[in-house]
Amino acid sequence: MSTTCSSATSLPFFLAQGLHNLEAFNEALAAGAWGERAAQVGEKLRQAVDMEHWAAFQEGFAQVCDMVIEVASGRRGAPPGTVTFLSGDVHHSYVSEAWHTRANERRGVDPLRSRVIQAVCSPIRNPLPRSVRVGTAFLSRSVAAPIGRAASLATRVPRPPLRWTYVEGPWFDNNLATLEVQGRGLRMWWARGVVSGDEHDRPVLQQVADITIDPPR
Repeated sequence: MSTTCSSATSLPFFLAQGLHNLEAFNEALAAGAWGERAAQVGEKLRQAVDMEHWAAFQEGFAQVCDMVIEVASGRRGAPPGTVTFLSGDVHHSYVSEAWHTRANERRGVDPLRSRVIQAVCSPIRNPLPRSVRVGTAFLSRSVAAPIGRAASLATRVPRPPLRWTYVEGPWFDNNLATLEVQGRGLRMWWARGVVSGDEHDRPVLQQVADITIDPPR
């Protein structure tokens, strides 16, 4: 069997679930789901806060999800141990994992035989204000997902083909990440630079996280 299937995307494919739902809601709003006046508000909001992630382009997001399901379930050949998205550009780092939606499970859709992982590292970035860090951390929690989902349902955004959650993070350090393929699994670790006292010419690396992704049994 294949070891791993990786895809690099400049912006994360799986955002925090709460933020994903809010961006999907905004896309529908800007497209006229609640009329022309609301569409103008939605478009201004989209530009003001850079709602430009995969969640804001639901048709493309669903198509890629379908491709992931085909690969991970073995419809395109022997499934790899992992299907992994690598990305950054969100001023923080995290790891998330995706599964079938409960609706797919009830319908008996082919089970995923690969672990579907999103690994994010934003190594050189502007520090986020504390208020934004708090908001990002809140949106990464499962409690925030229903809030965003309620908003997206109000504009009839369909449920995504996959569901996901953070398994590690978020971390707001200025990190560097390393990925190592280990058989059919992965090892990933994040490290940040630390300056001791006034020794600015001798920074050392301090580990932030070390995660092993074992393949499914």
